[in-house]
Amino acid sequence: MANPEDDQDHSTLISHLQDYTEVRSEAERILQESNDDAVQDLADDLPSSFDDIEDLEEAPISVGLVGQYNAGKSTLIKALTGRDDIPVDSDVCTSEVTSYNWNGVRLVDTPGIAAERPEHDAQTEDLIDQVDLLLFVITGGLFDEVTGPYFRNLAYERDREREILLVVNQMAVSPGTPDVKRPDIENVTEPRSPQFFFTSFVDAEYYVKAEQAEDPERERRYREEARFDTFVQNLYQMLRITIQVERLLAVES
Repeated sequence: MANPEDDQDHSTLISHLQDYTEVRSEAERILQESNDDAVQDLADDLPSSFDDIEDLEEAPISVGLVGQYNAGKSTLIKALTGRDDIPVDSDVCTSEVTSYNWNGVRLVDTPGIAAERPEHDAQTEDLIDQVDLLLFVITGGLFDEVTGPYFRNLAYERDREREILLVVNQMAVSPGTPDVKRPDIENVTEPRSPQFFFTSFVDAEYYVKAEQAEDPERERRYREEARFDTFVQNLYQMLRITIQVERLLAVES
C-alpha cells in the first residue's frame, strides 16, 4: 500500500511555490532597487513569460509524452496547443520524435513503446533521458503486461518518479469511473499512490471536439467528459515544482 506521507511530498512543495510571474516581479523589484545601474539593467533581461522564448531547444522546461502506443499522446498535444496540423490516427501515427510549443514549454511527442517497432522504442528511450518531465500516457484500459513493468522501471529503477505525471486517456469511451480504476493503478504505482503521480483521467479527443462544437449543449457535454481542466492544473503544478527545483540547484551550484 502507498505511504500517506509520500502523497504529502508534492502538496507540501506546491503550497510553498509561487507562480513564475510572481517570482519574476519580485526579482525585478529587487534588481531595480539597487543603486548600481548595471544591476538595474539586469531587470530588463528577465523574460516576461515563457512566451518570450521562441527557440524550442532553449525552452526552460521540456516535457516528453511517452507510454502506450495508440493511447492518444498526439491528441493530448493537439488539445493543449490547439494546433490542427498534428496528425492523429487510430493506428501508430507518430513515427519520430517531434517537438511542439505550448506557452514556451517544449512538448515532445514520441512513437511510444510496445508497438513491435524497435526503432520507435529506441527513439522513445533516447528522448526520456533528455527531457525534464514525462507524461506517461495509457488508455482507460490501464496498464498491461508491458506498460506496467515499463512504468515501474522508469519510476523506480531509473529514478524518475518525481518527474512523471500519469495520464489515463480516452476515459469517455472506457467503462469505469476514476474511483473504480485507482486500485488497479495503485497495483502498479505502489509504494507510491496514484495521487503522487498527479494521475489525471482525461479524454483529449473529447476536449478537441468541445473546442470544435458549435452547439453549446454539445460543447458542455464534451468538456464535462474530457476532464481536461484538472489535467492542465496538474501539469502546471509539476512545471512550477520543476522550475523551483532548477532554480534552487542553480543557486547551490
